[in-house]
Amino acid sequence: MSVSQPYKNSPPQSGIKHWWMQRLSSIVLVPLALWFCWSLLMLDDLGLTTLTQWMQSPVTAVLLIIFLIVTGYHAAVGMQVVVEDYIHVVWLKVASLSLIGILMTLAIVVGVVAVLNVFFRELPT
Repeated sequence: MSVSQPYKNSPPQSGIKHWWMQRLSSIVLVPLALWFCWSLLMLDDLGLTTLTQWMQSPVTAVLLIIFLIVTGYHAAVGMQVVVEDYIHVVWLKVASLSLIGILMTLAIVVGVVAVLNVFFRELPT
């Protein structure tokens, strides 16, 4: 392995793309995380009715969905970089990357469906 080409089978720009996407997603997460924490702190209580009412606001639902998607993507890219850097057995690396992709996609979908389920649910009386 030479210094000029550290990864024989990887495209020359793949590491740069991961680096940029990790930075961009973290920049997007800062205001979303601040909004999320601030919003929860501004609630009177964290009971079921209060949280349901909060999540049924269209702005809140959209921001929660964006927050879930960006957080899941950021986590997946971060785990992918760790696996690519530290797992050297090819089959284990491929299996780990596949599992990360499947589980993170599943987690994002479940989170979005949960937010939409609460958003479209009628409030308990």
